[in-house]
Amino acid sequence: MCTRTHTLNEYSRNDVAMDLWTRGATAMASGKTGKAIRLFDQCITEDATAVAFFRSRGDAHMTAKNYVAALSDFEQAYDMMEAAPPARVMPMLCKMARCHLGLGSCRPAMRVVHEALSVDPTYKPARALQRRLMCLQEGEEAFRQALANGRQRAARSSWDMCVHVYEEEGCAVPVAVRCWEVDLAVAERDWVDAESTAEKISNEEPGDVGAMLTRINVLVLVDELQAALEQTTAGLRLDPDNASLKTSRARIKAICRLDAQGDAHMDSKDNGAALQVWQHILELVPDGPEDGGGGLLRARFLLKKAKAELKLRQFAEGLGSVNASLKLDASRWDSYLVKGRCHVGLRQRDLAVKDFRTCIRKAEVNESGTSAGRSRKTVTDYYEILGVPPDCTLAEVRKAYKKAMIKYHSDKGGAEGKFKLVKEAYSVLSDPEAGRKL
Repeated sequence: MCTRTHTLNEYSRNDVAMDLWTRGATAMASGKTGKAIRLFDQCITEDATAVAFFRSRGDAHMTAKNYVAALSDFEQAYDMMEAAPPARVMPMLCKMARCHLGLGSCRPAMRVVHEALSVDPTYKPARALQRRLMCLQEGEEAFRQALANGRQRAARSSWDMCVHVYEEEGCAVPVAVRCWEVDLAVAERDWVDAESTAEKISNEEPGDVGAMLTRINVLVLVDELQAALEQTTAGLRLDPDNASLKTSRARIKAICRLDAQGDAHMDSKDNGAALQVWQHILELVPDGPEDGGGGLLRARFLLKKAKAELKLRQFAEGLGSVNASLKLDASRWDSYLVKGRCHVGLRQRDLAVKDFRTCIRKAEVNESGTSAGRSRKTVTDYYEILGVPPDCTLAEVRKAYKKAMIKYHSDKGGAEGKFKLVKEAYSVLSDPEAGRKL
């Protein structure tokens, strides 16, 4: 807030400046905002002591929703209105408050309104604006609380109400509030909508760090770590000292580094070490309702954790991990494969068969983009996976296995999901301990 130090000089004695101002006012009345701003610029160049020139240019900037420039002009005009009576000062203070509102800065807007009401507590426009600002503050608090508590419907209602207030004030909805729509999509686990909306806002506001951070968060949650890292790098070029961007970059790099370490442990059969790595990564991935439970990223590492637990024959723990993964992402066929194997380890054959049925359907959808029910006969059990009758001999199982391995091998153009299921079926049917009758 500027301190008023100058005497009031409403208009200019410079005829050229006044002619430019009149032409600018005419342009504004005709809806030619850009032309009006250029004419008001020339007015101020001719005479920078007239309040009307700054006020008029501020009005033009506000019409163009350039709230930073408008606020600067209104503050300059306010600073020049030391000798003005309260009735002249109050409208200027309300305009300044609306600029702060248009910038999404409710607290500075409220401070200006409080100053206005200290001059004239009965000024109706200031009191009305105060009520709207209180409504926005309450709406934002309600939105955050509802989102954190998993009450998406209530959060959406609060967001709609806040957007309505901005629209009624004739203000552009601030970028921060537009990003709430992304937050809602994340909480609802609508990843397609979250990603597309975040990308749209980021493209429309390329220099807004808040929009960048929102998009980075979505990219992390949808498991696009490289793209997220590129966004943080771009953001830090614009704002090298931004702590939030630095924190995001460090977290993404840590996840990528640990992921490579975990894979290396799995490749070397050090499943215990891999399990520790996956647990460490999961500690880095937020899992609150407002984070969509951790999204596809958390789903992937829960599945990796389940695979390590399966290798360690920790079947119950593995089942818990893969079930948690499926709650976040039910589209992966290999999740059902791991789940089925855990059920096999727990001697829960019927559940294992059900998991493998789902696995093969998911695998075929991934391979061909069509429903499994339209592309092949329904798999009922391990025997049908190998194409042998329930009373077959072990030799017949081995023969069918070799034939199926050749048929579904990737070198022959086979589906990877089917190939792995054939191996799974053979491992169970050829194991006398597991029991060949399901």
